[in-house]
Amino acid sequence: MWYKISSKNTFVVLLVVTIISMTYTIFATNQDLSSSIAPFSSYSRRHRVGVYLRNRHLPDPMPPSSWNVTSVPSYNGSIVANNVSMPTRSHPGNWSSKISASSRPPSCYLVQNIAYIKTLKTGSTSVQTIINRYGFFHNLSFILNRRSSSNGHFYHLPFTEKMAETHFLPPIPVAADDYPNYRNYNMMAVHVRYQRDVMEKYFAPDTQYMTIIRDPGVQWESAFNHFQFHDAILRDVTVNLKSNALGNSSLVHGNLAFRGCREELLHKLVKRGTGKGKVKGKVKGKVKGNTIKQRNCSIPELIEEFMANPKHYRERLRFMTWEGVMGKRWAYARNNQIYELGMEPERHDNMTAVKEWIFKLQDELTLVLINEYFDESLLIMRKLFCWTFEDIVYIAKNVRVNAGGIGITDALRDKIREWNSADTLLYAHFNRTLWRRIADYGPGFESDLNYFRILLGKVLSKCTQEAEKTIWNGLHLFGHRERVPRGNASLFCRTLAESKTKLHYRIYCRQDIKRDSKACQKPPIPPKNKIKTITKSFFPKAAITFKL
Repeated sequence: MWYKISSKNTFVVLLVVTIISMTYTIFATNQDLSSSIAPFSSYSRRHRVGVYLRNRHLPDPMPPSSWNVTSVPSYNGSIVANNVSMPTRSHPGNWSSKISASSRPPSCYLVQNIAYIKTLKTGSTSVQTIINRYGFFHNLSFILNRRSSSNGHFYHLPFTEKMAETHFLPPIPVAADDYPNYRNYNMMAVHVRYQRDVMEKYFAPDTQYMTIIRDPGVQWESAFNHFQFHDAILRDVTVNLKSNALGNSSLVHGNLAFRGCREELLHKLVKRGTGKGKVKGKVKGKVKGNTIKQRNCSIPELIEEFMANPKHYRERLRFMTWEGVMGKRWAYARNNQIYELGMEPERHDNMTAVKEWIFKLQDELTLVLINEYFDESLLIMRKLFCWTFEDIVYIAKNVRVNAGGIGITDALRDKIREWNSADTLLYAHFNRTLWRRIADYGPGFESDLNYFRILLGKVLSKCTQEAEKTIWNGLHLFGHRERVPRGNASLFCRTLAESKTKLHYRIYCRQDIKRDSKACQKPPIPPKNKIKTITKSFFPKAAITFKL
């Protein structure tokens, strides 16, 4: 009896050991298999991206080797935070549905609640018009600054609990004084600093947050002209002696080597053959055309001078006004992209803090578009939001006149990137993120991109006149080009081709119940409850139905 029990127990023990051994072997084998597949998967993805770039003669998505993106140099050239690594994080959310050149991606969730943080000089106006047009045709409510009826922007104003009562237009169809119901807004597409905790109180619960960024070596040069940072070099400033960081005198002169240059720059606003532009301040004499004749008064030379002593020139901007606000340009003169995405300037030299802020943005933003890969970014946006190709078509806005003739050298752009080290790190990180998404998009990406670009060409020819108009004003050193809608253009075409201001007023006036703006006192747009189906030959994939 004892022998039988002992044999039986031995058999059970051996059976258990065998099962455990086999389980371990299978698990180990699978682990080895997974580890062997992962590099192949990564290689396949990289290979697919590489082939795509070579076929289109595009640069590599990774920044040049001169950009130290794992430990970005500070302005003085020393390396900051060498021991702080920048690990890769996958973007939250599961957006893995396959795409083909159809009207709408299959098996996806339609997104109509979007908070777009509009950054400066990044191609952000073109994205703004895409979102504005979508919201207009779908009768959605926008967060707009009612104190800025011409554009609805907030710029650097901080979001507070009182913002709805003091600045917002009411959502559709809330009464003007019903402030407790200033909630559940669908969209925002204006200049505003990112402040997630307060914004969430006003947007619908499932709102997706997004933005666009640009290579700082190009973006900051554009900001230099937009904000006229050259004033820090050219203008005299009067400062408070108690807080004067510029010298011992209350009157601090501009750089005498550039005396007379400001007048030359202002004359540059006079477009050849069209008379005078709108220029603030007195300008002596007349200069024909739009070229600068004075020696050492070119934009590259002024930027070179600024970059020779950027801390000094930036400090001078503290004592100068811009749009009536003293010192406003100081914050925008360095790392203005991450500043608009919520990080305070005082922390920009702390690379550990910068990287943590980038991780915060990655966790909170659904999408970051990249200016240099604009069309590619829009395809990813279409997939994420379950939109159609027609939803993302655009006609470029705020295209700068003579932008290609500035003459900024690569060496100078590297200095700009070094000065804007936090923005450089921000751009490098989300540039990589975009290309991971492109690689995960699948083999249909290039065919979808070809289809989209053909559609853009057809929209441009069908909706606009051949001629362009150029807008010049005294706020910026460069004019910008605008397309003109055809005389018989449909409403869809007009919203594509018309100026950003006209499209803005369509939205603003629909929500401006009191009709405070002069633009809103014109005859109203067609009633919202009328349905019109627009089917055009240049949209072969599907008819488009809009609520007007």
